[in-house]
Amino acid sequence: MLSAFNRGDFAALDEIDDEAELQDETRIPGAGWNFGHQGAVDWAVKLWESFGRLALDISDPVEVGPCLVVRWHAVGRGKRSGAAVDMDGWCVFTVRLGKVRRVEFFMSRREAMAAARRSR
Repeated sequence: MLSAFNRGDFAALDEIDDEAELQDETRIPGAGWNFGHQGAVDWAVKLWESFGRLALDISDPVEVGPCLVVRWHAVGRGKRSGAAVDMDGWCVFTVRLGKVRRVEFFMSRREAMAAARRSR
């Protein structure tokens, strides 16, 4: 799914639960939540419109009940500003029936692990 997203192939979003909740990365101005399959599409489009080319990588996966906690790293360039973007953090993917149900961003591994333990 991540490889497809990095290519700009939004068909990968078919792996998102119909009732998905996806959080915008909290350091992005105007960050909020996106709901359902259309919300997932809107979330991806916002990222690609803001950054043009964006490469997202995940590492250090830890399974905690129905959640997968990962470290993420994104590199890109602001489409309008031309400013280089190099951000990282932690993310919790909650999975239900084999589909991503919730995506939530955190600044630290400790915060992400605590959130994953609460969702058990």
